[in-house]
Amino acid sequence: MKGRTVLLTGATGFLGAHLLAELLAAGAAEVRCLVRAPDAHTALRRLRAAASRQGLTAPVGRRVRAVPGDLARPSFGLTAGAFAALGRGVDLVIHAGAQVSLALPYESLKPVNVGGTREVLRLAAEQGTPVHHISTLSVLGTTGPDEALRLPEASGLGSGYAQSKWVADRLVAAAGERGLPVAVHRTGRLFVNSTTGGHNPDDLLVQVLAAALRLGVAPDLDAVLRLGPVDWVSSVICALAAHPAGTGRAYHLTGLRPLEWSGLLDAVAAAGHGLARARYPHWRDVLTETAGRTGDGTLTRPALVLGGRPPFTRGTDATAVNARAVLGDAFTEGYPPSETQLLTRLCETLATDRARTGR
Repeated sequence: MKGRTVLLTGATGFLGAHLLAELLAAGAAEVRCLVRAPDAHTALRRLRAAASRQGLTAPVGRRVRAVPGDLARPSFGLTAGAFAALGRGVDLVIHAGAQVSLALPYESLKPVNVGGTREVLRLAAEQGTPVHHISTLSVLGTTGPDEALRLPEASGLGSGYAQSKWVADRLVAAAGERGLPVAVHRTGRLFVNSTTGGHNPDDLLVQVLAAALRLGVAPDLDAVLRLGPVDWVSSVICALAAHPAGTGRAYHLTGLRPLEWSGLLDAVAAAGHGLARARYPHWRDVLTETAGRTGDGTLTRPALVLGGRPPFTRGTDATAVNARAVLGDAFTEGYPPSETQLLTRLCETLATDRARTGR
C-alpha cells in the first residue's frame, strides 16, 4: 500500500473508519474519502468524529482528502470535471460505503447500495482502476458458502438490505467479466476492535450484550457465532487490496473460530461479568418490562427490535480459502488468541461509555 493513492467510500462507518486508519498505517500516500457532507470542512469533521468514536487516531494532514459527495446521486452529485478529477491518479478504490438497514425495503436502499456501486464502477472504468468492493455474507442467502466471484441466482435473501447488496455484488462481478480488475470482500459479523474496544452501537449483538450486562441476566440461546474483530478484518482487506494477486476473486471474511452462545457467555464471565441465564421468551419479557418502566436507552433499543423468535441462529459456515491462498500465513496475523480478549474489550468500553454518559 505504501505510496499509493486510494479512493475510499464509507470512511465514516464502523468498518470504513478502520479501513482509513489501516490505509494510513500501511503508508498510503493519499486517501481520498468520499463523505456525505455539504462541504469539505464538514466532511473532514465527520471523518475525525468517526475515528474518535472508535478510539482511532484522527486523520489529519495532507494524506487525507475529504471529498463531499453523495453515493445516491449520479456522479456522486459532483460536476463532470470534479467527478473525473476524483478518479484521476487513483491506484485503487475500496468501496465500503452503503446504507445499512434490515428494516427498509429494497427500493429505499437501491439508490445508495446499487446506484452508488454503479457510479464507483463507472469512475474506476475510466482509468481501469482496481475496485475492492465490500459486500456481506448475507448475499449468500441459502446458496451455501462458495467463494465464487459471480454469485448464483438469489435464493433466501431475507431483507431489502441483502437484496440490494446482492445486486451490487453482481454488478461488480459483471464489471470484472468486462475486464475491470475487481474483488469482492463479503464480511460476516464485524465485532469489537481487539485493541481499542471500539464497536458498532447499531449491532444487535452488541445491544443484546449491553442489555444483558445492565439486567444481570442473559438469554440462553441455541446459536453459533463467528466474531470477526474489525481491526483484523480491515487489515486483511487492505493486505488483499495491496497484493498483486488480490483481484479476480471473492473473499469471505469472518471470525476464524465458531463460538457457541454458551461459550460467548462464558467469555463474558471470564471478563469479570458473570450473568444469570434465562430462556429467551422470559428474558425478552423482562427486557421489555424494564425498558418500559425505566426508559433506559440501553434496554429500549434492543426491546424495540427483538421479536418472538431468538435473534441469532447457528448460522452458515463460511470458508476463507481465497484469502488464505493469497496471503498465506499473513492471513491470521493479528487475530486475537481468544474471544475472551474481545469480550473483555467490549465490556470495558461499554462500562466507560456508561460512566461518560451517565446512562
